[in-house]
Amino acid sequence: MTGEKEGICYGITAGVSLIPMPQVEQYYNEEASDFRRIEIGFAASAAQQDICMQMYSFISAISALPWNEISFLGHGHTIPCDGIEGFSAVWLLNSRLIPEIAAPDYVDFMGDKINQLWVVPLKQEEYETVRELGVDEVLKRMGEDVKRIHIFDGQGKFGRL
Repeated sequence: MTGEKEGICYGITAGVSLIPMPQVEQYYNEEASDFRRIEIGFAASAAQQDICMQMYSFISAISALPWNEISFLGHGHTIPCDGIEGFSAVWLLNSRLIPEIAAPDYVDFMGDKINQLWVVPLKQEEYETVRELGVDEVLKRMGEDVKRIHIFDGQGKFGRL
């Protein structure tokens, strides 16, 4: 699904959450129902609208990864992506775990929570920072800027923190 609101273009999968991801139980045990269903989205400022269709195709492709690779996608995971010039990876951020980030309000499905994973393009130095410091530390150091981390504006989000 795609749409625009307040100068931001959104593209969000619809239906990925119908099938629970494999392997989640091995990592989350009793909390698996909180993490095994996802939808994936990309948000960009209207000025970056030309990149949206390319990123929507990327989202469509990665939405099958959990079942093709018998794995799962979750908060903090990174995936190589050279689809945007100057960016080398994307970072998946779960809006349920970052309350400052706006996201659709999903109702539980078959007793499971649905997680909105936002695709955040990373420059190489940002990717290295995430790997070095970890997800929680990077988000903490961002402070108030974390509110718009999921909205692509053509620039890097944090560089070296």
